[in-house]
Formats: sequence, C-alpha cells, structure tokens
Amino acid sequence: MMSDKTAASAYSTSGLVMYLGTLDWNTICMVGGLVLGILTFAVNWYYKRENSKVYRDAMQKGMKPNEPKE
Repeated sequence: MMSDKTAASAYSTSGLVMYLGTLDWNTICMVGGLVLGILTFAVNWYYKRENSKVYRDAMQKGMKPNEPKE
C-alpha cells in the first residue's frame, strides 16, 4: 500500500506532466519572457535603490560623490 505522501506526490507529478503536455512552445516562451522581464525590473529597482542610499549617505556625511546615473 502507498502512503498518503507517496500517493499525493505521484498524483501531483502525474497532473503536472499532463498539464505540461498541453502547452506549446509559444506559451512557454511567452511566460518565460514575462518572468525574465519581471525579474529584470526587480533587480534593476533593487540596485538603483541601493545606489541612491549610498549617494544619500555620502551627501549626509559631507562628501561630494558622483550623482547616481539613471
């Protein structure tokens, strides 16, 4: 007899494989591009924010740093 966890894992994997079989390459590439675009935005936002923090801290300490680039 299969345990509950093993059965759930088997059924979940089976359902996932069945679902992935219905996708075409156009959909996969579209979703992949969307995910990459969102990740690019998030990383860019994070580093711009950190750069602005460093600039602001340097200005408060009386230094003359280069302005953050846009």
